[in-house]
Amino acid sequence: MNPIVSMVRLRSDLCGVLCIAAALVAGLWSAPVAAQSSPAIWGLRTRDVFSCNMVTTRETQLTFGEQPATVLKSRDFLRLEYRVESVEPNGDAVLVVRIQEPQRETGGEMSRTARLASGALSRLANMTIRFRVDPFGVVSAVSPAGHREFLAAAAGTDEAFQAFLRAACPEEVYSSWLGRPFLFPQREMIVQGRQPWTASLTDSVGAFGLLRSSLTLKPELLEDDALVVTISGKPEFSPLVLPSSSTAPKDGLQLPIRALTIESGKVSGRAQQRRRQALANPQDAAARLVRPPFDLMELTLEVTGTGQLDEASAGLLPGKAFQFRHSSRCSLLITGFAFSENLQRELPVVPAEPR
Repeated sequence: MNPIVSMVRLRSDLCGVLCIAAALVAGLWSAPVAAQSSPAIWGLRTRDVFSCNMVTTRETQLTFGEQPATVLKSRDFLRLEYRVESVEPNGDAVLVVRIQEPQRETGGEMSRTARLASGALSRLANMTIRFRVDPFGVVSAVSPAGHREFLAAAAGTDEAFQAFLRAACPEEVYSSWLGRPFLFPQREMIVQGRQPWTASLTDSVGAFGLLRSSLTLKPELLEDDALVVTISGKPEFSPLVLPSSSTAPKDGLQLPIRALTIESGKVSGRAQQRRRQALANPQDAAARLVRPPFDLMELTLEVTGTGQLDEASAGLLPGKAFQFRHSSRCSLLITGFAFSENLQRELPVVPAEPR
C-alpha cells in the first residue's frame, strides 16, 4: 500500500481516538438527593447525569505537486454518559464518563498502523474514566494513573503503539476531549443580549504536536425555534516536545513523514438550544426545567500545511515534499439528562396521628 496513504490514515484515525467527540446514554435514579449549595459547573449535584451522542467525521487531502489529490475519509460514533460522583466544597465536580458503542467507518485497504488506531477505538467500549472539572469549565485528570489506564486500554498489548499514544495524547488533549460539553460553564448562556465569552480547546496532530485554540462564543439572534451561539477561533501549532531520553514515537511506528508544518487553520461552529415555552407565571422558579446549556453543538477544525517524507518513502512517491488539507467536524447531541433539581418536589405535610 502507498506508505503516505498509510500515514495519513494513521493521523486521521489517531485524531479520532485522541480528540474523540463522544456520545452518552442517560441514567435515572428513583429517589431525589439532598440539595448542595455549591457553585459547581452547570450547578451540578452529586448523582446528576447527562448523556449525548458524538459523531466525528474527517477528510484529509494529500497533494504532491500537480498530481491529483489523495482523499481519505473516516467517521466515528460514540455514546457517552457523564455522571457526577461528588462535588467538593470549592465547587470542583468529579465526574465519571462511560464510553459506549464506539464505532468507526472507513474504507479502502488499511495499513498495520491504521488498523492499530482503528482497534484502539473499539477497545474503549464500556470503559469508565474519572475526571475533575472546576466551576469555570477547566477539566483535569483526577490522577495520572487514570490517564495512563486510558492510553493502555486504547493501545492494547502493542507496546510501540502505547509509546506513541503516551507522547501524542498528553493529559491536556485527554482533558480537552472530556471537557467539550463544558465550553458552556453555566446553564443560561444561550440567551439574547449576553456578552461573548472565551474558552480553550486542544487537539492532537499525532506524533508532531498539538493544536491549541482560543475560542470566542457569541450569542446570535433567534433562528426559527432555537437560540444560537456562533463559535470561532484560530488554532496555534505547538511541536511535540519529548524528554531527552525518549525515542520519538513516530520512529517506533515507522511513519514515513519526518517533518510537518501547519501553515493556516481555523475553528468554526455553532451551538443551539430549543426555545423554552413561556411560563404561565414567570416568577414560578419551581416550574422551570433545569437542563444542559445546549441541545446541539458542532465544531469544525480546518488546517493546511506542508510536510517532508523520509528518504525511503520519497523514492516511492512523486516527490519528497507534499501539501495537505485536513478538516474534522464534531457534532455533540444531548440525548438525555436527569438532574436532581428536577426530581425534587415539596411533599405535602402529613398530619400526625393523635395520641
